[in-house]
Amino acid sequence: MINRVKIEILGASYTIATPESEEYVLELANELDSQMKLLIDTDPKLTHNSALVLCAMGYADMFHKSEQAADNMRAQITDYLDDAASARAELDAVKKELEQLKRSNHRR
Repeated sequence: MINRVKIEILGASYTIATPESEEYVLELANELDSQMKLLIDTDPKLTHNSALVLCAMGYADMFHKSEQAADNMRAQITDYLDDAASARAELDAVKKELEQLKRSNHRR
């Protein structure tokens, strides 16, 4: 289902067509509006477009860093799974050796 959500950024209204919930889209819009207002309050000479570009760069940076962190976590998990598989194989080999020693000991 596509929702049509009316948002406002720096006094300009936009209607967004999205499958996301209205609450989620409004939350994103409020965050962007707040970030842009903060930038403009910090440097009143910034145009709305300049503030938007700076916000976009910040969000792009966060996105890329999040992707890198997720890739690192996936690689770590893969390493942990490989280590666990190796440990399980070693455990199985030790159990097998123990059983052989027990059988050998009982025969004596």
